[in-house]
Amino acid sequence: MHRHSVIITTHKRPLMLARAIQSVKDQSYGAIQLVIVSDVACAETYGVVTSMLTASDVFIQRSGVPGPAASRNVGLKLVDAAFVAFLDDDDAFTEDFFRTIDPDLDDGSVLYTDYHVVHERAEGAGYVPVSAEKRSLANKALDDLHVKNFIPLHCLVYPTAVVRKRLFDPSLSLNEDWGFLLDVAQDTPFRHVPIEGPIIYTRERADNRGRSNDHLLVDTYRRIYRTFPAPTPSIRIARQAFLQDNGIGSSLDDL
Repeated sequence: MHRHSVIITTHKRPLMLARAIQSVKDQSYGAIQLVIVSDVACAETYGVVTSMLTASDVFIQRSGVPGPAASRNVGLKLVDAAFVAFLDDDDAFTEDFFRTIDPDLDDGSVLYTDYHVVHERAEGAGYVPVSAEKRSLANKALDDLHVKNFIPLHCLVYPTAVVRKRLFDPSLSLNEDWGFLLDVAQDTPFRHVPIEGPIIYTRERADNRGRSNDHLLVDTYRRIYRTFPAPTPSIRIARQAFLQDNGIGSSLDDL
């Protein structure tokens, strides 16, 4: 059994997938199991995984409706490690991520880290970096997580036993990672570790689902708030204020 697994979901982005896989293979920690789940048939993706994965890694091309939530659910069933992290095919980990976070992992908490944002532009067949910045989560209050998500999925390392039987909600077009996180937070403590975390790449013309689904944000927030009621009166009030600040009216009974 491995100590760490990384689930990478992918959809027709072989060049970026290769970068994501390489960032795991280059870890200074040592061997880490990779679980790659593609939600569509893609010859280029097959070529990448055939050349880069080893015998202990797993590749699945699943059937059904495309989307990362269902792919992550498949991946969770295949993890063979004590701890699991997630990565999208267009992002990466810094090379010391797992070596640095590993000593903090055995207290039963879900750990989350700081992260980097790298802005890049298309050039030829690939992308080149334009600018970069580090973003710290050290001063974020965990209660705010119940109002709006501030922890990127790739910043989190979960004990596999905590998440093995949980599901991402495939019916959510947005913020399915936030719903999953709130589900875990109901019975598991979260703790920030101030280390160099993942690299999140952004592009001028990114195929980001959120940009084309902004009209679904209102419904998404209402659904998540109803599914995970505010644990305290102050969080209910904070939720109402957040919605009102964004032009969305709501009764406290819905929060």
